[in-house]
Amino acid sequence: MSSSIDRYHRKRRALIDRLGGECVQCGSSEHLQFHHVDNGHDTHGVGGWQMLYRVEEDLRNGEEIVLMCRSCHELLHAEEPNHPLRCWVEVSP
Repeated sequence: MSSSIDRYHRKRRALIDRLGGECVQCGSSEHLQFHHVDNGHDTHGVGGWQMLYRVEEDLRNGEEIVLMCRSCHELLHAEEPNHPLRCWVEVSP
């Protein structure tokens, strides 16, 4: 019988494979995170099973989700207000 941790890693790997397996910005396959492109919420700051279920549900509902490595994802959220992938993120003054 597989553990919950094993099932989590298999499900996460399946979602990563489904989305191409690499960062859309730099092509890295390390430290990948899920980024919602076309709506007002993201999985940033959400972890574990909750994040995987949200990504699965959003993909079923036609949301555009891409993979980004941790470095590119953090840069996108912190320093790149005019980046095309950041169309929905509000920037604080």
